[in-house]
Formats: sequence, C-alpha cells, structure tokens
Amino acid sequence: MKKIAVVGGGGWGTALSTLLGRAVVQGTKRLDVHLWVMEKDLAQKITQGRVNTQYLPGVEIPASVEVSSSLGDVVDGAELVITVVPSQYFRSVAREMSPYLNDSAVVCSAAKGIETGSFKRMSEILREETRVPKKRIAVISGPSHAEEVGIGKTTAVVAASSSSDVADYMQEILSAQTFRVYTARDVKGVEYGGALKNIIAIGAGICDGLQKMQGAGKATSIGDNAKAALLTRGIEEMARLGVFFGSRKRTFYGLSGWGDLLVTAYSKFGRNRMVGECLASGMTLDEIKKEKLRGMVPEGVETAKAVHELSRKAGVEMPITEQIYLVLYEHKDVETAIYDLMTRNLKPEHG
Repeated sequence: MKKIAVVGGGGWGTALSTLLGRAVVQGTKRLDVHLWVMEKDLAQKITQGRVNTQYLPGVEIPASVEVSSSLGDVVDGAELVITVVPSQYFRSVAREMSPYLNDSAVVCSAAKGIETGSFKRMSEILREETRVPKKRIAVISGPSHAEEVGIGKTTAVVAASSSSDVADYMQEILSAQTFRVYTARDVKGVEYGGALKNIIAIGAGICDGLQKMQGAGKATSIGDNAKAALLTRGIEEMARLGVFFGSRKRTFYGLSGWGDLLVTAYSKFGRNRMVGECLASGMTLDEIKKEKLRGMVPEGVETAKAVHELSRKAGVEMPITEQIYLVLYEHKDVETAIYDLMTRNLKPEHG
C-alpha cells in the first residue's frame, strides 16, 4: 500500500485526507492515508470522534485515515507528502518535516499563498527547505472548497509539475468519481492563480457587502455590473503579474485562475469574500478576525500585503490589489477606494 501523508489539519487538509480515505473504504484505491494535525488535543478529538469540529465540522473522516500530531510519524516512509498549511507558516513546517522525507518522495503543495517578505511561492519554499529536486515537486489548485470536497461534491482541480510523470502521478493518486484532476506544466501560473485570486475575492465581497447595505437603505453605486467588472479586470491584473514572472497567460483562464476566482467570489464558503463583505459593513480587519473567522485567517489577507509590495518592486500595475491593500491595512474607506479605481486615467482594455 502506498503511504500518503497529508500535512495540515485545517479544512482543506482534512478534506483531502477524507477524499483519499473514502476511496480506500470504497475499495477503489489501496492507500495508507495519514493526516498531521498540529494541535495534540485536536488530533485526539478527531481520532475519537472522526470529525474535525474546529476546521471542518459536519464531515466524517473515515477510519482509514490515521490522525496524529507527530509530524515524524506521519511523514516518515510516505511516498507522497501533501502540504496543506497556511503560507505564512509553510516554511517552518517544511523545514521541520524535511528530515523525515523518503529519498524518493514526491512532495506536493496544496496551499494557496505568497510568503510575506521573500515573495516566494510554496513550491520554491519546498525546494529551499527540503532539498527535494524540482522534478519531484508538484502543486494542486482549483475551485475546491473543503466543505464540498469533504462531503463528495463534484470538483475539478489541476495538478502541475515541471515533470509530466509527477503530474500524471498526482492525477492518478487524487482522481476519484467526484474529484477530477487535470494536469499542467505551468507550476508558476497555477500557484500565482491560486494565491492572487484570494485578493480579488476580497474585492468581490466588498461588492456584495455594499449591495446588502443598499438593501438596508444606504445608497451605493455598486451592483452586479461592478462585481462582474471587478472579477474580469481582476483576472487581467493577476495574469499581468504572473506573466511578468514567467507564467503562461492562458493558465489564469483555467481552473487555478478563473475557476478558483469564480467559486471564491460567489460561494457562501468563500472566507476571503466574507472578509470583503465585512469590510464593506464598516468592520475593521481586527474585528473580523476576532468575531468572524474562528481562528482561520483567509490567505488573501496576508497575500494582499505580500503582492502589493511585490508588484511595486516589480513595477507591475495592479490597481485593484493596491486598493484592497489600502482598505485592509491603511483603513481606507471602501467607497473612496472604488472612486479612485473608477477615476484613474482612461486606457485601452488590452495592452
């Protein structure tokens, strides 16, 4: 049996381990699935109750998934290690698990973010901290809310690697009747798409929040037209940054870009969208973290800070990202941010 290690007991890591564990129970895959949960008490609760009540409540985790708070026990001997920890903690976990990695292990990032300060993608951090060669590193991304994957809702994602053999391997391991995996070679594009769409989704949430306030009697210029424009121009500036750093533009119009942005911008499960909606209601970021997020800070909050600085250093124009950063971190009024976006110098749509 192939040992598969899922490193990270948040919602997405729990959903992926549940997906694999369910396939084992159904007899469609022969896998030895292990899930690492950092908090010892939470790992014990999951083992006893088979539900991650903190990060993915209501989803039963099959008994075929071994849950542990020992990173060494989970990673040691694994043929495939899937890392699913927030981007700002990714490096420390990658460094900690490095001594336990099998010499021939494939390591895959399922995290969606950019590291603050270094501006590194998760696959780059894996190479730096684990010394795993590029050809054995993969990433997965796409429109895949944990709440739906965990209960077997139909989902499609993309697995990317510089090695077509490794991309095919990820496709084989993860594909299931309700979980379709496509392959790609544009690792940069898949990672940038998954990270940058979280920023734009915050903007989509601001649109939703302003529309709700209009329903409550407050006048606003924001409606469905504005949200559609924001998403369309948002994907354009996502691609602009990605292409600058060597991605293929068409990747941003696939599952990891446009697909992931759509689901995050419209779904009730989209935490980045929810942050934007709360900002539109007048809540501060600190208030949102305390009252709404249950300890889960959406990747878009930190990524907005990293990408704002990165785009300025690179000289890549990202006006939507800039305004969302200002709203998040410099307490700019959302209506003023919208005004500044709409009154910029006029220009062609493309070019």
